[in-house]
Amino acid sequence: MPTANRLPNPFLGFILPEMARASQPRDEARESEALLIVTFANGATGVCDFSGLAAIHKPRFYVRGTKATFCKYGLDPQEDALNAGNIDAAIESPDRYGKLSDGKSRCAIPTLPGRWRNYYENIAAVLAGKAEPLVRLEELRRQIAVLEAARRSGQTGEVVRFLR
Repeated sequence: MPTANRLPNPFLGFILPEMARASQPRDEARESEALLIVTFANGATGVCDFSGLAAIHKPRFYVRGTKATFCKYGLDPQEDALNAGNIDAAIESPDRYGKLSDGKSRCAIPTLPGRWRNYYENIAAVLAGKAEPLVRLEELRRQIAVLEAARRSGQTGEVVRFLR
């Protein structure tokens, strides 16, 4: 069964964050640029580096581990399909697939097709009393807590610790 478009995102995922630290420029570009570092209870660190101002695009995803690295450029193919007026035609060309490397070999990882409309169709069904939400309240609470901590840290310059 299709699910809401969920990214494999360690910052918004299943491990409760311990603390967040963020920085934002203090000029007119403030809402277009931010760096967020999240430290988790298990010692893992997540980094989100956002910029709408970069002259050279950064990878959309850059995930490093002890055994391999995954790098993916570009937006979800649904962006272009939506702009063309047919979101159901969203297919990513193989030259835009993410790359996985262990330092010895490298391979392309095909992009799994998404369907943004699932989320909105689910919300309509929830409001009509016909379904349970695909995105659970406890998941949203964690996501909102990270975003609020990032904003607070960016404003104050201080590390924000999460309550247990």
